Amino acid sequence: MQKILRKRIFRDLKENQFRYLALALLVVFGMYIVIGLVGAADTVIIRTAERAKANRVEDGQFAVFVPLTEKEKAFLEEEGITLEEHFYLDYALTGKSIRPEAGRGAQDAGSAGGVVLRIFSRRKNIDLVQVDSGELPQKNGEILLERRFCEEQGILIGDKITFGDRKYTVSGIGTAPDYEAAFQNFSDSAVDSGRFGIGFVTEEDYRQMRDAPGSISSEEYTYAYRLNGRITHQELKEKLKGLEAGGRGGLPEGLSGLAKSNGRPGPVFPSKLTRFVPAGDNPRIGSAGNDKLVDRAAGLTAGVIVLILFAYVISVFTIHSIEREARVIGTLYAMGVKKKELFKAYPMLPVMIASIAASIVVALKLSSNISLPMQACAKRMKQLVQGDLESPVPETTSQDETAELIHSTAEMVAGLNTIIKDIRYLLTEMANRNLDIRSAHPDAYVGDFQSILHSMRTLKLELSGAMRQINGSAAQVSNASAQVSNGAQSLAQGATEQASSVEELAATITDISQS
Repeated sequence: MQKILRKRIFRDLKENQFRYLALALLVVFGMYIVIGLVGAADTVIIRTAERAKANRVEDGQFAVFVPLTEKEKAFLEEEGITLEEHFYLDYALTGKSIRPEAGRGAQDAGSAGGVVLRIFSRRKNIDLVQVDSGELPQKNGEILLERRFCEEQGILIGDKITFGDRKYTVSGIGTAPDYEAAFQNFSDSAVDSGRFGIGFVTEEDYRQMRDAPGSISSEEYTYAYRLNGRITHQELKEKLKGLEAGGRGGLPEGLSGLAKSNGRPGPVFPSKLTRFVPAGDNPRIGSAGNDKLVDRAAGLTAGVIVLILFAYVISVFTIHSIEREARVIGTLYAMGVKKKELFKAYPMLPVMIASIAASIVVALKLSSNISLPMQACAKRMKQLVQGDLESPVPETTSQDETAELIHSTAEMVAGLNTIIKDIRYLLTEMANRNLDIRSAHPDAYVGDFQSILHSMRTLKLELSGAMRQINGSAAQVSNASAQVSNGAQSLAQGATEQASSVEELAATITDISQS
């Protein structure tokens, strides 16, 4: 009987091959769409979370009317939180000077038409900047700009921008986790990267900006914080509300005096706190991951619908086959075939077709997860051979061997980049006659690279010794020259004295001859 049922399966497949082909295509496309949608959303969500952890994204931020005193900061940090000043100034971008390269035409500095730049000092502990290309500003006159703003403005590394009556060279392009969605104000409904961007400068540059005119608004005193699991947002907010604005500077006290003169007791500003925004309420933070949560939910919902659709289609196929072969089924019953065997035989073909199609989709997805990262790594290695140390390394959210390959590639590129930049720094300083220098990253020279650092140190010592010898020889030449000069002066003095003696002798002879 099993042989008869198996023959029936092959006969059914041959007679309805187009119908089963349509079923297979339906399964393939449905599974591919669901897996692609959910997989892409999970990739963005996981990568966003990893990036936030690596860059130490804030748990929240608050703004105050006047800066916190050292005593107040110490009081808050005693509660176990981490604080960092994220003060900023807004400037109007007054011009940019773009170098002609890579198909771009040269553009001279000119009016940027109402574009606003928000300038921060470099960060150390919270909301660390992710550098996509170039580097953070290392000296005055350099600036790192937000990536999307640079794309909108057509700005590349090495270009110059003007704001606050000063020119700055773009040293790097990157993103800040607290401005993942670069809203200028919390009340904005959309991001306009063509009109607003953020930048980071050195601490010294920021201090000079703060002391000089030119910003379009007063400095905003914003602090980022990390709770470190010690207190809650509400507890921190209550402590901040207890910090009085009076007593620092003359403004709040003067306003309090004005209020008292008008018959209103108490200070005008009872608390320094003007804004308190936990990270969960901040539209600038985690926008990419939050958007993908909706896509992931939609993908999972679509997956459930697709499974129900598959079950419905398979049931329709089975019912149609049973109705079409009702007489055959009666004959099989008469021949002793059990109902249980028939229930297994008739749905078997559509279930097998759907399972094979789903397996094909899963296999293709797995193979792409392996092959695509390997191809991306191979491409990045070719760029490295061609001397490209700035292009980003492909990213992955998996935890398999391909992830290890990508991470190793990233570590190799970052290590070579660090060493090359350090060598450039050392040689540049020595070319500028500064021999009192040391490697900024001696720990990067591992293994065989240590010989490079040793050679650089030897070169510096040899140059230093040569310069000392040159200085010594120059001193000796100077001493000898001084001795020659003194001898010449003595000779000249003797010649003068001899000339005087000759003149006296000639006068004596003349007197004798006349007498």
